[in-house]
Amino acid sequence: MNDLLAYWHKQTPLTKFLAKALSFYLIWMAFGASTFNGASDAVNNVLTENISKVGSAVMRSYGTDARSVGVPNAVGSYQWYIYINNRPYVVIENGCNGLVLMYLFAAFIIAFPGPFRAKLWYVPLGVFAIYWVNIIRIALLSEVIVRYDKSVSDFHHKYTFQLVVYIVIFIFWVIWANKFSKGAFNGPDDSKPENAPAA
Repeated sequence: MNDLLAYWHKQTPLTKFLAKALSFYLIWMAFGASTFNGASDAVNNVLTENISKVGSAVMRSYGTDARSVGVPNAVGSYQWYIYINNRPYVVIENGCNGLVLMYLFAAFIIAFPGPFRAKLWYVPLGVFAIYWVNIIRIALLSEVIVRYDKSVSDFHHKYTFQLVVYIVIFIFWVIWANKFSKGAFNGPDDSKPENAPAA
């Protein structure tokens, strides 16, 4: 075990990053891709319900008659809808709740070089931001669906609002890379005691 740890500490920051990224990818392919995307997954269902309820509450805050409605489905959980003016305009699928994006963001920051203590607050901050950006996305998309025809709403669903979410995530990644990991791949691993500068 000690030999393995010694071998790991000898690796460059780039090698460590690639190894961690590959590990997170394999974990996702082995467990996350099937479990998190399943209609019966408890984590997904709780988050989808929450997104539906908070999204409709945000819409009510600026005067839209919106409410969240759960309809039992075939796997024993619920399919969540946002009703507007007592009509079911939007269905919130598990794939819409942002869980996959939260995982990918957290995995990238954890794998990327940088101080561990900073990761303890930066990952939750980024996940929290993704959560709220996704809620705003769903609320605005619901308004578009009500006001415009299907071609317009489909375009904004596939491109505009998705792009906004990805831009927010990209900005968080850039901030981390520039503020906490600047020059991390240009030289030795500065987190190792033997690489500390002499006094």
